[in-house]
Amino acid sequence: MPKVRVRIAQISDLHINRNNDNNVIGMLKTILAKVRPQVLIISGDLANQPLPWQMKKAAELVDELKACCQPLRVLVMPGNHDYKFWGNVGLRRFTRIPFEIYFRRNGLALSPQQRLGLAFRLALNSIYWKGQDMREPLIVDLFPDEPNFGLALFAINSNTLTEMMAAGMVEPQDLQELFRRFDDMERSPASRFLYKIAIVHHHPAPIADAPYDSISRIQDSFMVFYNAGLFVRELSRRGFNLVLHGHKHVAGFLRIACEFKDQGRTVLPIAAAGSAAHPHPDDSRGHHLNIIDIFDDDTSRLESRFFAPDVESTDATYPYELSTLDDIRRRRYDIFKRVQKYSTREVRKTVSVTNEGYSTVEIECLGNRVFASEEIKKIPLSLTAKRPTYLRGIKIGPGTPPLVDIKAEREELYHFKGEIDLTRWPRTVADGPFDFRYSYRLMNGHALTAEEFARHYSGQNLDSEFASITCDGACDLLTLTVEFPPKYNMDSVDFDACAEYVLAPLRGTDDDRLDQGDSRDHSAETNRIRGNIRHDANRWHLTCPEPVPGIIYKLVWKFRATSPSLVPSLEATQKCAVAKQRLLELKSAVNRWNVARSILDSLTRALATYVEITESLNIGVMVFNESSNRLQTVCSNTDPERVPAGEFASGEGCAGFVFEKTRSLLYHPARHPMGYFIQPEEWPDGQRMEEAVVLASFPWIYSAGETQPLLVLGVVNVWSLKRDTELLRLFDLPEDACVKAMEAMHDLVNLACGKLLIL
Repeated sequence: MPKVRVRIAQISDLHINRNNDNNVIGMLKTILAKVRPQVLIISGDLANQPLPWQMKKAAELVDELKACCQPLRVLVMPGNHDYKFWGNVGLRRFTRIPFEIYFRRNGLALSPQQRLGLAFRLALNSIYWKGQDMREPLIVDLFPDEPNFGLALFAINSNTLTEMMAAGMVEPQDLQELFRRFDDMERSPASRFLYKIAIVHHHPAPIADAPYDSISRIQDSFMVFYNAGLFVRELSRRGFNLVLHGHKHVAGFLRIACEFKDQGRTVLPIAAAGSAAHPHPDDSRGHHLNIIDIFDDDTSRLESRFFAPDVESTDATYPYELSTLDDIRRRRYDIFKRVQKYSTREVRKTVSVTNEGYSTVEIECLGNRVFASEEIKKIPLSLTAKRPTYLRGIKIGPGTPPLVDIKAEREELYHFKGEIDLTRWPRTVADGPFDFRYSYRLMNGHALTAEEFARHYSGQNLDSEFASITCDGACDLLTLTVEFPPKYNMDSVDFDACAEYVLAPLRGTDDDRLDQGDSRDHSAETNRIRGNIRHDANRWHLTCPEPVPGIIYKLVWKFRATSPSLVPSLEATQKCAVAKQRLLELKSAVNRWNVARSILDSLTRALATYVEITESLNIGVMVFNESSNRLQTVCSNTDPERVPAGEFASGEGCAGFVFEKTRSLLYHPARHPMGYFIQPEEWPDGQRMEEAVVLASFPWIYSAGETQPLLVLGVVNVWSLKRDTELLRLFDLPEDACVKAMEAMHDLVNLACGKLLIL
């Protein structure tokens, strides 16, 4: 389930004076202490009159509120009562001085003499016709110190010097500054995914629940600020998520829809906070505050809370869904479409799972439609695999125009970054829809039996495997197909679908987490797609209509309960565990190492005699260490300090493949191009291992008896570093003869390893 990534509390219209009820303020503190928001917003009218003593008392209350809930950020906005007597009569900038001192110049930390001197200087500045000291600036907070909040606050002063009575307006220059700061922010693709909130004091729209007595009707004429329509329209155009305001002491919530020719329909929620501490709130439901929860899947909820001096109301309190998953899809779809400059009708991913240590993955992007006015000459391509899987053979797929190519910017074992190059086949709006395809091999992503599954995930507490397709663009339909080998036992596994989300905020359209699968379960989206699974023969299909960008859709298969006959005896398991532990400690025991080395030297001579070669071969024995879930070399026919340092996960590289499949492997890069072998320079940890010219790997198999299943303890590697090694002769043998030779060598290996067990 999504978790709250940031909680915001909005209070408004405190109207601090001599008549405030301390019990109401006490309840307000109790609620804030209980919900513990990270951000506290006070949207104006902190004092009842712009008098120094009231403003000081309001500042002290704000400090008390901060102390009780300890928010990371407090944002205070001025209201008409903070600038004008009775909220209606202002002496231009003179009546702004108390608010300026206590809420913009840290007045509580100043001595009375310092406050008096500051007031005098501000008074002089207000006389100067060009004075700007108390012109409330646009406040923008992108929370650079808390990037996980994914939050952008834009606080705009709606109190002007020109508007009469309690009326307000957002100055044109402030609007322009808002748009400039917003455009600057959105130059970073990651900033487009921030949750954007605008805060004003006056109403951008009427409140439906406002009273309609004669006084209220007069007051309502000063509630909605004059250019509110322009304000709301431009915020909607820019994709703001929420507008908060106060002013009228009545809580309210509404959504305003706008239509744009180039964007379609947008919906902007607007929430009004009632008075949190006014002695006589206009709202018949009582005092009020808003709690906004923004979740880590980008959905959000507002809870409108009412309270009285001695009770927190539950009947009137109501939650509003600010952003549903449908809203997130619409917003992200638009963002991806604008950044990538195209949208896609359907992405089809076909994963052909083999028994040979890899899966072939084919991606088809169909019905791509150019959105921007300029040509599209390249499409970024990023692939990431998590160890122990790795990437090989990235290329353009069949059916793509021959002028299209893939250019690599960075090609590594676990990461590929480049582009689909359309330079010789540029696409424009006038060219209509176009398709492209590409494919790659995912090494160590292959079909497993129940026994292989147990080895592959030893110690990881996993009970299933999956194939996934990620919505990483503006796409209308995702289709994932998983094809299993023809003789795979489909009756041994059960299939299901699930959806997982990358934690918001996204870091841009090229967020690596979309490739890495760094995600959490999303139960609501899982329930939506769970019924979209179908199969034919050995192929299973998952269809995801209207996918949400940033969500990973998975087809999951789980092995059924293992037959008791496949479980080895406790005696055999303990014997092997003790032997492996002794071998892991072999490097520190010189005498035992020398014995092991002599055993391997004998094996070297036996193998050389069998394959009729005269050169000296290298031999290393690896065992699987359950504590690290890695194959480690425990001994070799070398000195201890020359033992290869590389460690392999089950299925990883040649050794991992042999361990998992219990199948011998004869490997030479030029003659076996599938890419099992991991080159020394490819290792991410910088370990420089010897590069074999020919490598023969054999599973070390222990049998406790005819009725017991075989136990795979590790791998024995035989290799040569000579470019003209005589082991190359094995590749020249007929296939049947080569298989027989490898089987005979395997028998010699297991015979020698039996002697290692009793060291």
